[in-house]
Parts: sequence; structure tokens; C-alpha cells
Amino acid sequence: MLKPITVYRGPDVATHFINNLIKEKDQITPMLTTIMPMNLSPEEEEQFNSETRCYLCKHLLENDKVRDHCHLSGRYRGAAHNYCNLKYKMRKMIPVVFHNLKNYDAHHIIKCLGNFKDHEFNILANNMEKYITFSMRKNIKENNVTVSLQFIDSFQFLPTSLQKS
Repeated sequence: MLKPITVYRGPDVATHFINNLIKEKDQITPMLTTIMPMNLSPEEEEQFNSETRCYLCKHLLENDKVRDHCHLSGRYRGAAHNYCNLKYKMRKMIPVVFHNLKNYDAHHIIKCLGNFKDHEFNILANNMEKYITFSMRKNIKENNVTVSLQFIDSFQFLPTSLQKS
């Protein structure tokens, strides 16, 4: 999904921002919670029948061999052990990436979280002023699946500061 850039100048910017994120999450959630059926081509079926190793753990396949596929696209990924296939799950979260979230920007968002009484929040903090990451999700599940917004700081993934780059 490609959306135009939105600019908002007005009161309660952080609440307005979170409301827009929730709307986007609600549009993305059906894509993350709907399992596309697997459609194997004859070549993929032949490949599955000839596979002797699990493509996930690389161990020999025996009588618990199953077909694994991407739940978003329906594409066949490979032969796997039933156990490996069941353990291989996509996390139902949407990353919200900020640069320098830990040092300043998070404070505006954290202050307004009290306005969202129907959501749960998980916060991982360094201290009372610096947040490593935090997430929010609605208490109501859709199709028994909860999709969360995960706020992360891109600055934490840089090997050096932008000024030195």
C-alpha cells in the first residue's frame, strides 16, 4: 500500500498521529490475518516429493513431511517437518520506525497513550526517560489474532552516528 504523505498542524499532534496509525493498522490487519490457500504447480509437487531434508532445520524428513507455504501470498516454500512448520510463525506486528525514538520523540507518544483505553501497552525502558521499544494492541482480537504496532528506534541499529557517516 502506498499512501501520500500527510501533514498535520494543530492541537494534540501525538493523539492525531496514533489515531492515524490505528486506522492504517486496521486496513493492514485483514492482510495479516487471512491465510491464502496454497496452490502447488506440478513442478512444485514433484519437488516436494523428492525433498529429503526439512528446508527449515535441514534434518532428514521422515513420515511427518508437510508442505509449507507463505500465508500472505500462498506460495509454496518447501518441505518441512510438521513440528518445524507449526513453530514457524510470522509475528503479527506492524513496525513503526522512528529515528531517535529513545531520546526524545517517544515522550510525546507515551504521554498520549492514556487516551487509548481500549488498547494494551508493553513498554521496554532503559529508565524512566529512555524507552528502547514499546508496542500497542487492541484488546479485541480479530479472527483470534491480535495485530500490534511495534515502535522501534532505527538509531539503535546504526553502527555509528549519522554525523560520522
